Amino acid sequence: MSKTVARTLSDLMPDIPITLSSEVCPEIREYERLSTAVANAYVRPTMEGYLSRLEIGLQAIGLTSPVLLMTSSGGLTTLESAKQQPIRLVESGPAGGAILRP
Repeated sequence: MSKTVARTLSDLMPDIPITLSSEVCPEIREYERLSTAVANAYVRPTMEGYLSRLEIGLQAIGLTSPVLLMTSSGGLTTLESAKQQPIRLVESGPAGGAILRP
């Protein structure tokens, strides 16, 4: 049901980003879902702008390969996915350091 509501809201207000707690933090506990969704919604406009400028800048210097970003879990994500769920990048530095540490 929430996905249907999100699609309808996106159709009615395409310039307003929609964050679904069930997609950002698919856990049963409501507090974790709510706080993660709120944090994602808060940082999303800033990160969308930054990642869009980064993408344009990299294309301007001739980069043609896909850009992947490290997530908090140590995995990788695309620029488009990171624009939708930037909260997943929050702890990427410490995660990367722990993974790459000899």
